Amino acid sequence: MALKFIDLSTPEEKVRSMHRVVGYTSLAIFIFAGLYGIIESLIQGIDVIGLSYVTIEFPPLWLFGIGAKPVSWLFVTGIALLYSTLELHTKRIMNFSKPKYALLKMFAFVVFGISLYEIFFNFTLWSGLIAADAVYENLNPDTIINPFPNPNTPWSVVFSTKMFVMLTILSGYYLYFLTQHEKAEYTRKQI
Repeated sequence: MALKFIDLSTPEEKVRSMHRVVGYTSLAIFIFAGLYGIIESLIQGIDVIGLSYVTIEFPPLWLFGIGAKPVSWLFVTGIALLYSTLELHTKRIMNFSKPKYALLKMFAFVVFGISLYEIFFNFTLWSGLIAADAVYENLNPDTIINPFPNPNTPWSVVFSTKMFVMLTILSGYYLYFLTQHEKAEYTRKQI
C-alpha cells in the first residue's frame, strides 16, 4: 500500500495528514528562513551572528500590512516541526530500546537545562543593554548585540534569545513527550 500524503479516509488519517502538511510546510519555511539568513549574511558581510534574521520583515509590511522577522519564522516553524514530527512518529519512538530511550531523555533534560540558563542570561543581558541604550537615546532592541565572550563573533541578542526560547520549548516538550509515553507504557504493562 502506497503512502498517501493526504488521506481523509478516517479521523486518524485526517489527523496524520494534518501533521504531514504542517510538518513539511514548517520544514520548508524553516529551511528557507535559515538559508535566507545565511546567504544574506554572506552577501552583506554581516559579522554579527543572527543580525540578518532580525532586521527585515517578511512578507514586506507594504504587501500585507503585517509581517514577521525571519527569526520569528524560525521560532514558529521549529516548534510546529518538532510537534508534528513527534506526533507522526510516536509508535517508532516508543519502540526504541531502553538504553536509547534513556539517552534521549537525558539529552533532552540537559538541553532543557542549558537553554533555560541561556534564556535567563539573555534576558538579564538584554535588559541591561536596553537600559544602557535608553540612556544614550539610541533605543532599538533589534540591533542590540552581545560581544561576549568573543568580540570577534558577536551575537544578536534578539536572535539568540528567540532561538534559546525555542530550544527550551522543544527540549521541554520532548522530555515531557518521552516521560508521558514511558508512563503510559509502564501502566499498560501493569494491566
